[in-house]
Amino acid sequence: MAFSQQEHLDTLFSYGKADCSSRKAQCLYRTKFPNRHVPNPRSFTAVAQRVRDTGSVVPRLENRGPQRSNEVLEAEETILRIVDENRSASTRGIARGVGVSNWTVHRTLWEE
Repeated sequence: MAFSQQEHLDTLFSYGKADCSSRKAQCLYRTKFPNRHVPNPRSFTAVAQRVRDTGSVVPRLENRGPQRSNEVLEAEETILRIVDENRSASTRGIARGVGVSNWTVHRTLWEE
């Protein structure tokens, strides 16, 4: 569930008021905001750590998830170049020639 900026702030304030005890903070939050979804205890420590790391209570959405390696990025460029040069090239043939899986070839073509 996505929380608003205000809910993240309330999470942080509850954590501080509970002397940095996530379980106590959860109880305080539940008492103060009975009509809201109550975050799990790890969320309280995560918000506090995020503020220390980034200065913001709201999670950053960019740079999330696994990043592609340089080898994969180079292979994708090679795949696209091969397809530009020969539109009838088979995905299996491209995969063998580039040294990647057939799935990598398909994913590269679908994303373009």
